[in-house]
Amino acid sequence: MILLNKKQSSILLIITVGLVLSSSFVSLSWSVSDEINNTIPKKATIGRPVLIDDVLNATEILFYRNDAVYQGAVIVAEPGQNVTIWYTMDGGTNETLPRLYGDDGIIGSNLSWTEPILMPYDDVKVNISGFDRPYYNHTFQMNSDFIVFRAGFLDMEDDIGIPNIITTNVTLTSQFNQDYYTQFDVIDMNLTLSDYNITKYGLEYREVTPNHDMSFENVTFDLVTSGDIVNLTASFAHSYPLETQIEVRSFIYQIDNLTKEGRYLHENQAHIITLVDGRPELSVDVPTFTNNKTIQLVWEASAPKVNITQVNITWGDGSAIDTITNISLKIVFHTYASSGDYNITVIAFAGAGFTEVTLSILIDSEKPSGTILTVNPDGSNNTLIKDSNKYVTLTFNVSDIGGSEVKNVFLLTDEGNLYELIDEREITIQFFYYGDHWVKMTVYDNAGNSYSTTTYFTLVPPEDIDDIPIPFPFGITVFAGLALLAAVMYRKKR
Repeated sequence: MILLNKKQSSILLIITVGLVLSSSFVSLSWSVSDEINNTIPKKATIGRPVLIDDVLNATEILFYRNDAVYQGAVIVAEPGQNVTIWYTMDGGTNETLPRLYGDDGIIGSNLSWTEPILMPYDDVKVNISGFDRPYYNHTFQMNSDFIVFRAGFLDMEDDIGIPNIITTNVTLTSQFNQDYYTQFDVIDMNLTLSDYNITKYGLEYREVTPNHDMSFENVTFDLVTSGDIVNLTASFAHSYPLETQIEVRSFIYQIDNLTKEGRYLHENQAHIITLVDGRPELSVDVPTFTNNKTIQLVWEASAPKVNITQVNITWGDGSAIDTITNISLKIVFHTYASSGDYNITVIAFAGAGFTEVTLSILIDSEKPSGTILTVNPDGSNNTLIKDSNKYVTLTFNVSDIGGSEVKNVFLLTDEGNLYELIDEREITIQFFYYGDHWVKMTVYDNAGNSYSTTTYFTLVPPEDIDDIPIPFPFGITVFAGLALLAAVMYRKKR
């Protein structure tokens, strides 16, 4: 959108066209010589991107807006001055006429927010530009303190409804007082008003929806100060839930110096925030399983903007609630009367918000149990193990009675080897020497309870040497030799 004095339109035409055609999507600011700046309206905002029309592929090029920050154009003009605006649309023709909506403050004027007027096609500007590009114009005469307008072809300039303003000197700006707001905060803004004939001011706000069609709510305040520039604070309470997007705009009620009518001027900018969570962040550390009836609880909590004021702990055993107001005490101890399952609930309070965390703890004082057996290569179970490579296979069964479940199993041999087993229930171990051996098994549960048992066995070769039978051919030879030797000795005696 280009806003200039009609008187200077021909001077700025070449500059403007060059900027418009530099890109299909533009966002820029520019300046001209001081001589020209002294005679044209001052530009208070930078450029805005083009708006593409989905139906006719027409692109409206509107300068001095910034949709990225929901900001419209502001032009300062003198009373009685004529100000001409031009629109140009890529793909537009002399039949695709933009529609102009607004309020020029003149009773009986045909410029309104409900019944648009068509902006006429500007043949002269098209011919002067030297480009095949349509231009449309409308001229305002400053017969009121401010004129507010929007334009568009099929689609408006933006979805959220930010106006453009031509003003003789009435201006309004605002900004949030805080970097962020929670669902518990009052939302406050700083307002800066310029001109002296303002009697009321306020804020309008609504939840942001995809179609930006929610109705505004507002708060209004009487202006009790005066001056050319006034700084004020306005605020409103709300009940919007966490993560709601809220749009806020400021407004003033101005007694128009030219029309002598009371008129509302809304800021040419929408401020949008998302409510962040104002509840405390709470972490609690207790053992899930333990065999100790006295447990230690450690908590940490923090909240945006406010301090933690109190922490309540319910231990789940019918005892009284522990209320902690000295929040420097981060470690709390509690003794239970007996083993069992307990639910511990911790609540941290901060301002209007609180956060609750519930954890379960099992006090298990029962030892786990287990058995271990040696297995022969033939599958039999006994304490005499025969293996030529000194391998021994052991199987074991373990269980937990108290409910915390078995965590791990350790096996220790008499030769000093230690094995940790988690899921396995069978293991084969190679020993260094034959003879008597033992293996000790220790079972731990998740609560820290343990149980140990030892198995004893003897490791031998597959066959002892005294039990080896004499081979058949060798036996016959030995027997025949012995018989022959006996016969010889008998003959010698005779």
